[in-house]
Amino acid sequence: FYVGWGFEKNREIAAQWFKKSAELGNYHGIVYHALCYDRGLGVDKNEALSEVFAQKVLSSNSPFAIGFCILMGIGTN
Repeated sequence: FYVGWGFEKNREIAAQWFKKSAELGNYHGIVYHALCYDRGLGVDKNEALSEVFAQKVLSSNSPFAIGFCILMGIGTN
């Protein structure tokens, strides 16, 4: 839903799935959920909430998640 591969692009639905994934502790879900809030993709832009999710990732041991946050500039201020 996020990029529209195989489905019509729908950022709102994508944000809902990222949230569910994040709630289950999946770092990919947490990263993309933070990105949605940081950029206002499918949800109202909320940099404070993005920062909360980004800090969860940055305190993890997931090289992908940490690298993605740094690359996208999420939680690195």
